[in-house]
Amino acid sequence: PIDECFAQDSEAKLTAYLPEGSIAWLKTDVDEKDDLGRWLTYAWSSDGLFLNLALAGDGYVRAEPTPPNLTLYPEIERAGQNAASRFAGLWGRCR
Repeated sequence: PIDECFAQDSEAKLTAYLPEGSIAWLKTDVDEKDDLGRWLTYAWSSDGLFLNLALAGDGYVRAEPTPPNLTLYPEIERAGQNAASRFAGLWGRCR
């Protein structure tokens, strides 16, 4: 089970954007994986929704820089800051 604050909400939102069986387009940056072996990707739904940006902008995820993978980070970070300023999603519930 996921027990971090707002994690279940975030997982549900991602599933709503990308239901089981959906096609997603993934793009890696400089490094494909982090030191823990987790994939580091940017993701788009088949209808062109930039999922990283949408989730950050609605307050479902925090934008975390993962150098050297910073190509699209500034855009995602701005969306996350906007969500935080509106207390959207996790920003209104998690402290």
